[in-house]
Amino acid sequence: MSIRAIRALGNIGPEAKQAVPSLEALLMTTDRYAAAAALHKIDPAGKYLHLLIDGVADARAGIAAISELGQLGPMATPAVDAILEALKGEAGQLGSVVDSLRKISPTNRAVIPILIEKLKEGERQGRPQNIPAGLVRVKADEYLAAVAKSDRLNIASRLVWFDPAEPYGMEIILETIRSDSDPGTRAFAAYVLRQAGPGARPALPALKAALHDKDQIVRRAAASAIKKIEPPSPK
Repeated sequence: MSIRAIRALGNIGPEAKQAVPSLEALLMTTDRYAAAAALHKIDPAGKYLHLLIDGVADARAGIAAISELGQLGPMATPAVDAILEALKGEAGQLGSVVDSLRKISPTNRAVIPILIEKLKEGERQGRPQNIPAGLVRVKADEYLAAVAKSDRLNIASRLVWFDPAEPYGMEIILETIRSDSDPGTRAFAAYVLRQAGPGARPALPALKAALHDKDQIVRRAAASAIKKIEPPSPK
């Protein structure tokens, strides 16, 4: 059974109870977390959410459990503490973990100090230590700098989405839209502000300045963000 079919059965809810035996058979397969999430939607009083929460600590497939918890949205609220704990140690897929948490608990403030500490860790370390095998040494510094910048922007964007008033993340986003050399990165910063909505009002001066950016993609992204943050008054 495909992941799409598993989720479709879950989306039917309790009326799909005839599918429970088939889904339970998948709990011993690599699709176990998708099956557990579908089963929880069909039978919220069952044991299935517990299977997903336990799966968060799975060293090999914990991210799959977290992703499926995110698919459950607020139904997965009991999993928040486990996800926050996983986030403290997560590095490579931090964005996916935080995005799942936002679907479950979009106003959760416990995530904010964790993300700020992640930013500070990156600043203390200066740059990642692991270089892929075979990478030419002359390119190593360039590669590592790009990874560090991406990680920093990734974390800052999630901070802004959880709380646009949080200054640590907002300053990084504003710095990016004002001065990053890459137009795609500047446009992404505008997108972050657009997603933050009216709470990102302090960013309007930087966005209005970006309307004069030399790159069209940045100008369009800035204009879209401004409309979302400060919708035109009805005529």
